[in-house]
Amino acid sequence: AGVLSFVVGTMRYWSSMDEKLRVVVLGFALVALVWLGIKKFKEYTRKKVLQADRKSKVLSCPKS
Repeated sequence: AGVLSFVVGTMRYWSSMDEKLRVVVLGFALVALVWLGIKKFKEYTRKKVLQADRKSKVLSCPKS
């Protein structure tokens, strides 16, 4: 709810905002998006590595 309030408040105040503050807000948004992208990419690659490890262990187990 806090993030949504921040976004709505920023959108309403955008036309009255000083140019330097706009740059700060856009920089904050860019950093947040890059951080989120990196976090999601790490989770995705970790899942793929774990799936590949499981497949290789299943395939390499000797049958009795």
